[in-house]
Amino acid sequence: MKIIGHRGVPAQKPENTLASYQRAVELGVKMIELDVYVCRTGELVIMHDDRIDRTTNGSGLVYEKTLKELKGFDAGEGEQIPTLQEALDLLAGKTDVNIELKGRGTGEALHAFLSRYLPERSWEPESLLVSSFNLPMLHEFACLEPDIPIGALHGGIPINYSDFVKPMHPYSLHYNLEFIDQKMVDHAHRQGYQVYIYTVNHQDDYLRMKQMGVDGVFTNDPTAL
Repeated sequence: MKIIGHRGVPAQKPENTLASYQRAVELGVKMIELDVYVCRTGELVIMHDDRIDRTTNGSGLVYEKTLKELKGFDAGEGEQIPTLQEALDLLAGKTDVNIELKGRGTGEALHAFLSRYLPERSWEPESLLVSSFNLPMLHEFACLEPDIPIGALHGGIPINYSDFVKPMHPYSLHYNLEFIDQKMVDHAHRQGYQVYIYTVNHQDDYLRMKQMGVDGVFTNDPTAL
């Protein structure tokens, strides 16, 4: 079962910072999950929330600020808000990366970025996984980048189980720990999808997921598992 660092290792380092990703690499995770927005000047920056208030000493909407403005805020312990390029440069050859699309226009912006970035770097498309709760945007990205696997996020119990993503042909389904059950796991596996569960921070939940046969878990602290 794959251990995925959820925003790095936020239990030990400020979430979605280069320090958090470096700590996850040191702990040997097989994948790191991070979240991207397009800021006002067009760069892809890493932030989980619409607003920067919770994780920095600033305030306001991330997509209303320039990259220069965002770089001026403290994201915790002196860390800056990283760009996607900075994160991928750090993690190349060390671990796979799950990029979650957040905010307006992120799918198209990520396609444009990867079209420039991947040919010049050591990343292989299969080392990346792009996911989102916004399924239309995720589908749009998949049409633009058919070689990069996608993961469909769902926060509840889909009426038709994994059938809701059939037109998208995803690599994986990402389900909420609160709602997952054996039927959901089995149905997804019958369709050929990987099943990843968020967010698993306790050993008893980890063992329960292992018993269900899920393929990976997102966690804030790999050492707790």
